[in-house]
Amino acid sequence: VVLASGRIGHSIRGISEMLGLEGPIIACNGADAFGPAGENWMHHQLDRTSLDLVLDFAIENDVQANVYTRQEVTFLGDSEWSRQYLKRLNQSGDRHRIVPRHKEVDQIRTLDVSKVIFVDEPGKIQRYRRKLEPQLNPHAARATESEPEYLEFLAASASKGAGLKVLAERLGIALEETAAIGDFLNDIEMLETAGFSAAVGNAIAPVQKVADVIVGTNDEGGVGEFIESILEGADRLQ
Repeated sequence: VVLASGRIGHSIRGISEMLGLEGPIIACNGADAFGPAGENWMHHQLDRTSLDLVLDFAIENDVQANVYTRQEVTFLGDSEWSRQYLKRLNQSGDRHRIVPRHKEVDQIRTLDVSKVIFVDEPGKIQRYRRKLEPQLNPHAARATESEPEYLEFLAASASKGAGLKVLAERLGIALEETAAIGDFLNDIEMLETAGFSAAVGNAIAPVQKVADVIVGTNDEGGVGEFIESILEGADRLQ
């Protein structure tokens, strides 16, 4: 069992260890993947032109932007949204720092960035996406959403599906023999890549549409239901 998340690597590793999982992980929504010992298996850096575009938009429109590298999360500015997000990072043990919106942005532009995330009200998130996505070079960068309040910008080649392909190749497993489960837009490529896929019952409609089966909600133990079905034979879910 492998965890694939939008979190940075060491945060996911802590959760994996808590669950007794010792294998590889997929981090930053597929921008990064790490082997069992923490070795780098995959990294897709957000290119400088796309990074500049996203950061400039955040500054000009006073948007809370959080910049992810493989080591830490940098908060561009201090806001109510950053404080709410910080509570989640503190719970997971993510390394982070808060920098003034204007003073250190030039230094941030030089970082090896895995992704940038905007945090705001869902309606505003959709407006930001409509404005920014057409300006991105589709061969260099892409946008996705991991929650209604989160808009994420990654390298065009980065996705959980890409991470799954790398892990399958490294582990010598045919993609047809893999399975995946998810609930939001950032999971779609992974579900489309896996040999067998499921959406939890509380997944949004586009995710349920691409999944092979629908299981119970996460609160109802849908993930466990899916894993058990794989171990027992997936026909139980058909």
